[in-house]
Amino acid sequence: MEAQVTYNGWSNRETWAMGLWIDNEQGWRTDVDAMADALLNDGWDSIPDWIETQTQAFGYLQYRLSDQIKEYMEAMFDIDEGLMEARQIIAVLHDIGSLYRVNYQEIAVHYMFAALERNDMMGNVLIDAINEYRLETAQA
Repeated sequence: MEAQVTYNGWSNRETWAMGLWIDNEQGWRTDVDAMADALLNDGWDSIPDWIETQTQAFGYLQYRLSDQIKEYMEAMFDIDEGLMEARQIIAVLHDIGSLYRVNYQEIAVHYMFAALERNDMMGNVLIDAINEYRLETAQA
């Protein structure tokens, strides 16, 4: 049985580096925080009827946020979009490494949890769902 390798509390180095870049770039952080806030405040209406538990609801919102973050970052790194200069893109990608290995779902959980704190929703039952989800993820 192989030991699970983590990096500074994240699933791998690439995820840690992407999370660090998002945290440290004010514009990126502001945009990702806004995405998480919007999903927590307005995303409940979009949850499909087949979702029955709070854990599933949180997982659904987290999955949507992970897609949004991935699309956002891919646009940032797309030279044709013109959002960053080529030398900036190269520097960031050199630091992160393989974008293929970035666990956007893990990053989404991080920002969803921060949004719960920011929106004073920590007493909400969703906290139990988050902790349950983290346990399930850690055991998988």
